[in-house]
Parts: sequence; C-alpha cells; structure tokens
Amino acid sequence: NAPLLKKNRKGMWRTTKMDLKSFASFIESGGTWRPGINETSNVAKDVETMGLIALDFDGKEGRERFTEFEDSIAITYKTLSWSEENPNKERVVFILSRPVNKEEYVRLVKGLMTQFKSADAACTDAIRFFFGSSQPITRLKEVTLDVEKYLERFPAEVVKKSKAKSAPTDDE
Repeated sequence: NAPLLKKNRKGMWRTTKMDLKSFASFIESGGTWRPGINETSNVAKDVETMGLIALDFDGKEGRERFTEFEDSIAITYKTLSWSEENPNKERVVFILSRPVNKEEYVRLVKGLMTQFKSADAACTDAIRFFFGSSQPITRLKEVTLDVEKYLERFPAEVVKKSKAKSAPTDDE
C-alpha cells in the first residue's frame, strides 16, 4: 500500500494508503492525487515522503523502454488530454518498494528521466497534482520499483545529466 495524497468527495485533501486495485479505481474515476506527502501544508518544502513516481508521455517516443522496466511499472493510463486525435497522452506510475525521502526521490526521478528521455521533464516534482482518467487503466500489475536497486543503478553523477524538475522543495 503506497501512501498518497488524494482529494475526497468534499474537496478536502487527505493522506491515505490504497492497495493497487483501489488506486486504479480511483484513477479511473478521475481522482486527483500526488506522490508527495505532507500533513502541514501544500507547500513543496513541507513534503516529507514519497511513495510513488509518475512520468507523463506526450508522444510515441520513449515507450520502447517500457519492456525494460516491465518489473517496475505498476500502472499506465491515458491522461485527460488523450483523444482519438491526440492518442499519445499517457501516464506511467511506479509504486515504490518503500517510501523515500526528498533526496532519494530526486535521484530516482532524475535517474528514470535518463532512461525515459521523452517523458515530460516538467511533470516530475513531488508536489504536482496528477489527474486521473476518463479512460480505463491500460496496465495494472502488482509490482514495485525496487528503491535500493535503482538508487544503486542511478548514482549521483548519472542523474546530474537529467533535466527533470523533480525537486520536491521550492528552493532546488
């Protein structure tokens, strides 16, 4: 169960934990969520932990790497901007094997961005709110991104090359 911040029916934000199927149903109902958890405010510098990473894709490029990360991608879904005329709007969600702190989150996201170069670098910060979808989930798999494995795979010198806006704090 990954922690996430979601909007309830009364429009209030609250932290909750959901199993994968419940999270997928929440997404399919158009639910809004974000990976960064904080109990005190909606300010980026107050983010405490992250349990998810999401990457947005706006074009066909980049999907060739999906098979390499088959054991780590839990959910893919068409974003709200998807249409028959614009069929390449997709979001990929990684459920982390454990919650991570700010520094680990930045390293993981920037490392993933070195692998998925066509993902939208402007949509990776932990405070970002992600909208669900009006379309069915396109992938649902009970897998997690192994935090320790990928922290080792993405050393600090590798992630410096990424342009991802992944810093969960206002001052980075």
